[in-house]
Amino acid sequence: MTDLTREPLHGNAIYNPHLLSKKELLSLFVARRTLLFRLLERIKEARPGSAPQHHLLLGARGMGKTMLLHRLRHAVDDDPTLEPEWLALTFPEEQYDVSSLSDFWFNCVGALSDSLEARGETQKAKELDATLEALLSLPEEERGRGALNLLLTTATEIGKRLVLLIDNIDLILQRIGTQAWSFREVLSEEASLLLIGASSELMEATYEYDQPFYEFFEIHELRGLTLEKARDFLLHYANLWNNDTVRQVAQGHAGRLRTLHTLTGGNPRTITILYNILARGLNGDVRSDLETLLDQHTPLYKARIEALPKQAQKVLHALAIHWHPASARQVAEGAKLDVNRTSSQLNRLLRSGLVEKVELPQLRSGFQISERFFNIWYLMRSTRKARRRLLWLVEFLHRCYSPEPRRSRSEFPLSKLEIKTLAKTFRTDETTRPQAGSVVEEKQTPWSSSGLLDELDHKKFLTSISHSSVGSDPQLRAIRDDLVEATWHKVSRFFGRAVADDLGNEALRLIRELHLADRLQPLREALVVAISNDRRHLLSLAPEIR
Repeated sequence: MTDLTREPLHGNAIYNPHLLSKKELLSLFVARRTLLFRLLERIKEARPGSAPQHHLLLGARGMGKTMLLHRLRHAVDDDPTLEPEWLALTFPEEQYDVSSLSDFWFNCVGALSDSLEARGETQKAKELDATLEALLSLPEEERGRGALNLLLTTATEIGKRLVLLIDNIDLILQRIGTQAWSFREVLSEEASLLLIGASSELMEATYEYDQPFYEFFEIHELRGLTLEKARDFLLHYANLWNNDTVRQVAQGHAGRLRTLHTLTGGNPRTITILYNILARGLNGDVRSDLETLLDQHTPLYKARIEALPKQAQKVLHALAIHWHPASARQVAEGAKLDVNRTSSQLNRLLRSGLVEKVELPQLRSGFQISERFFNIWYLMRSTRKARRRLLWLVEFLHRCYSPEPRRSRSEFPLSKLEIKTLAKTFRTDETTRPQAGSVVEEKQTPWSSSGLLDELDHKKFLTSISHSSVGSDPQLRAIRDDLVEATWHKVSRFFGRAVADDLGNEALRLIRELHLADRLQPLREALVVAISNDRRHLLSLAPEIR
């Protein structure tokens, strides 16, 4: 076989991992290695003669569930301790042909036949297909029982236990309805079947006490990649395709990468698309990266919205524009619907995985868009006001996160913000200079500073602002310019001193009077937390702000 480094891959199969060859899949699989090894260990723990523990992979769209299922199939085949005992079967990502449990067992036999054929056992596969065909004329209950028996007897004949790798298991359970109880009974008693399912939502059948799969699965939640893992992801692909451009971004443009990571939530699919964008060259900046990412997601996101009924679209719109977690009543007000109708549509959106429940500060349940990058996309395509709020956040993040040294006169000074310092100690790092191209509202502008924040007596100034106004006080206007244009360490140091001297409320008033509450929202919210010493306030904020 040709060495991978000399043979270009066909592509990274953003939406269809099943199209990848085994060699390509193994090379591209990087995001979920720890979970892969954990699942393999769980399979090894399944003792012969007793029903094994079944598993559920839970994660939003793009989190790598499908890729992981296909990687598991190859891992079982290649593991010298598993291959003699187990055979992993994969299925289409959506089994739309399933309307009853018998349909599912038919698909399992079909998957087994495909696997036997792929292993060179062509005659055995033909015999299996012929026997399965003969069952089609039987009544539904007999057909299902016959298909299950055929699956189990064939597994015994070939000396294998079967790992069923089922994507979108929620679709199967919804379609088989009350037959889910029979499904559970088989899985609970049959030692030769181990199911690993994947779903983008936590199914009612798994958490309601009176439902068939209550506390049945071991659940593995797939969350967004950390910044470090996202960087490793990009470097892995850059090394695979020997792309110096992406290596430079991953290793030397911390502000650009960290800002995009915050906005995308570390979604592996989105990071894969980001790799394709960055691989084209370094001429872009954070804003152009973001806009290209959003553009490539547009067909998928539009189709997702257009598949919803009109009332559900209104509720989704209200929640996405609100951006922050919202109560049902807040969503109802935004959608101009009564609370009962809104709650009904929110439940529909919960079932579809578009919306998730979250905790609000007052110990109530709230709602937010589950895939955060979808919310970002919606804001960027909405009103000018909503778009401006988002671009201000991009500007803020890039100011805080960029430590790259630059000496060009046309570039602006920024500094690195360490997580959590703003609400606690307000420690800052020394000023450094990153690449040009930060977003200021909707244009690029060099950053500068008059130095007032350094020279100002903050105590005297903050205690006197009640006697001034932005329109009449030249110093206030200059301070506003400094807050918008100064380096991050100057801004954070100024407000840090204010909090330390018990002038936090005056600092908040300054931000409000200068009409910077939206533009400096993360700073404003950090001040609220620092003053109140109540971190539960963070629950009311969009994750990107939080």
